Amino acid sequence: MITEFTVTMDNAGSILDVCDVKFENNVNVEVAAFCIDQQLKLIFSLSWPHTKVYKYNNGKIVVMMDLSPWIPSGLSRSQNGDLLVSMRSSDDDNYHSRVVRLAEKKEKQIIQYDTEKEPLFSVGKTDCLLLAENGNGDICVADFAGESVVVVKSSGELRFKYLGNPSKQSEFLPLHIATDTYNQILVNDFSGDNIHILNWNGLILRVLQLPCSGGICVDPEGNLLTGDHFTGEILIIKYLQPIAPNSTMEKKETLMSSEGLWY
Repeated sequence: MITEFTVTMDNAGSILDVCDVKFENNVNVEVAAFCIDQQLKLIFSLSWPHTKVYKYNNGKIVVMMDLSPWIPSGLSRSQNGDLLVSMRSSDDDNYHSRVVRLAEKKEKQIIQYDTEKEPLFSVGKTDCLLLAENGNGDICVADFAGESVVVVKSSGELRFKYLGNPSKQSEFLPLHIATDTYNQILVNDFSGDNIHILNWNGLILRVLQLPCSGGICVDPEGNLLTGDHFTGEILIIKYLQPIAPNSTMEKKETLMSSEGLWY
């Protein structure tokens, strides 16, 4: 259970600011998703069945919006400043799922069905739907319950679904998701504690084997940051070479040997 956020950390790993998430009766609650807004303020939501989205600003937690009867599941800031929210309904037994684009807290776009009026995302489930926007405008959703990565265009039209590595006959449980500057999609497969790296058309390029159950992201310097849900440790990996995009990814030697990372 995540009960607090490290909001700011320096390059040496020293904590500069912590957001302690406690609400009614001073009880810790589980954080479901978070992102950073254009002002670099933390936005987060809580686990089922909480319907509110919160902002951490100047040391205080404030309610940003209440999406009731919908329950936020994933949060991502769009390139144009919009907020992308994946959510599931709480007002019936079907638990419908959708992604909504919000501008100034108002619904700007709803993504829920394909051209055949079939649900794009799993329904009847309460599992998380974490998401990220790619550099080409695509919206990439890790559908844990649906065991797939759903990628739609900025218009909401389905581009593809990724169902896991076809060469591996194993369960695929996509949890965390991120993108990089080359529009590649990085997906944490919770069942194997690894990262599937896809190109922007959904073709699997490689799998990175390392602890990442606590989250993944790529920073502006091309480093891959992964978190271990069970130990709380964060790894920083030299992932992209800015001047040589086709070069082999290089691991920072201060962290661990690269042997056994790829397959």
